Amino acid sequence: MALLNARVAAATIYATIDRIPKIDVYSTKGLTPKNPKGKIQFKNVHFRYPSRKNAKVLNESGIVTIDKIDVRDYNISHLRNICGIVQQEPILFNGTIAENLKIGYPECSRKRMIEVCKMANAHEFIEKFPQGYDTLIGDGGIQLSGE
Repeated sequence: MALLNARVAAATIYATIDRIPKIDVYSTKGLTPKNPKGKIQFKNVHFRYPSRKNAKVLNESGIVTIDKIDVRDYNISHLRNICGIVQQEPILFNGTIAENLKIGYPECSRKRMIEVCKMANAHEFIEKFPQGYDTLIGDGGIQLSGE
């Protein structure tokens, strides 16, 4: 029985590995604007949250643009490089604020980090801590409580 279960599991794994994705992430086709502004527009896009697990959430109506360019016209690799995500609940690791900020971009200079934090309206908040960017925050930010 264990051998049968292993074969079924292996078949599922190999089916996943052999799957050909609908999006070719290695394609060189598409636009690669040099200085994106990041203005996102949803035009006639309708969201639905049906009760069935396998039902589509987004239908084919509408268009999503970034800087007035349909997202489908971008080079997929370029699009993924210029987009980011900020979770509702940010994850903070044991270390300093600066170390946490550098997790996604380790070679970032202190000067650039400060510029980006100013753009994100975070610099003044960070500077209010006694050690500023060098403040230890602890796992999950536990050492920030009460600050």
